[in-house]
Amino acid sequence: MRRALTTASLGRGLGPLDERLRLAEAVRGSTLALRAARHQLVLQLAAAALEDDGPLPGADAEYRRAREAQAALERHEREVDAGCMARQAEVQRFDNQIDVPPCAFRAEG
Repeated sequence: MRRALTTASLGRGLGPLDERLRLAEAVRGSTLALRAARHQLVLQLAAAALEDDGPLPGADAEYRRAREAQAALERHEREVDAGCMARQAEVQRFDNQIDVPPCAFRAEG
């Protein structure tokens, strides 16, 4: 519950910060510090979301897509690993079938 409160308070800070950033841009003021503060806040929100292992309020669709993409990546990595292992076994079988003496290709001098 503590994390949810922290996430909610971080999320509430984003709106006012965005408003200040829009105002600074409108008057062509310096936005560097505001952009840095916003970036830091977004990183904190992301870290809180990862700790909770669930979507932030209003981000259900994005969370679902991210989880689906993560699952697809994990399936792909397993397929690649299986393909590599099969290829290694094929190469090993081929190597075992060839009877080439180790010095067969040594250049004569």
